[in-house]
Amino acid sequence: EAYGVIGIITSISYILVMISDMGLRAYIIRHEHGGDELLQSVWTVRLLRNVAIFAIMFVGAGVFAELYKAPEISLAIRICAAPFLIDACSSLAGATTERNRGVVRLTIVEFTRFLMVTVTTIIAAYFLRNYWAIVIGMFVNSIVGVIASYTVLKGPPVRFRLEGDHVRDLWRFWRIIIPSSIITLVLTQTNTVIMARFFPMDELGKFSIATTLSA
Repeated sequence: EAYGVIGIITSISYILVMISDMGLRAYIIRHEHGGDELLQSVWTVRLLRNVAIFAIMFVGAGVFAELYKAPEISLAIRICAAPFLIDACSSLAGATTERNRGVVRLTIVEFTRFLMVTVTTIIAAYFLRNYWAIVIGMFVNSIVGVIASYTVLKGPPVRFRLEGDHVRDLWRFWRIIIPSSIITLVLTQTNTVIMARFFPMDELGKFSIATTLSA
């Protein structure tokens, strides 16, 4: 049942992310120059996007819960919107490290982050015995990511900036990305939405576990 609840929340988050997916990481990695002004504009766009996702998820929690026939989890949906705000504060060090071929260093950081989140979630699950343990893991994942982006990984200086040329170029790149994002969204989330409306929460949880294992 806990995995069923988290499966719904993850599905909502994923839908919002994919609808607004601008391919920011790929844009940074493939860009010819990647100077500080460009990166600051990308960081600002990501900040505004994450704030928008948070607002939609927080305000629309009741609507989403009804859509999935699970009105009892509207509070959990609102709380799980907060990591989007936390993630928005991180630097772009992950993308720039990958751009500069620091894949080994980035992989070590990401794997360490994964271990910290896993251990935290297991400890929380031992005491709480419900889906809030996984929610705590989500927050730890975001917080560790922000800290690592400013300490372990070296990224560009963070500054609120919106340069018109950079934003327009990013918009042109986004128009290429969005069709594939929508196709991916339809292929991966339609079954979850349908099953959530007709399956009990524990049966949906079995589906979520199987999906996680296959991934």
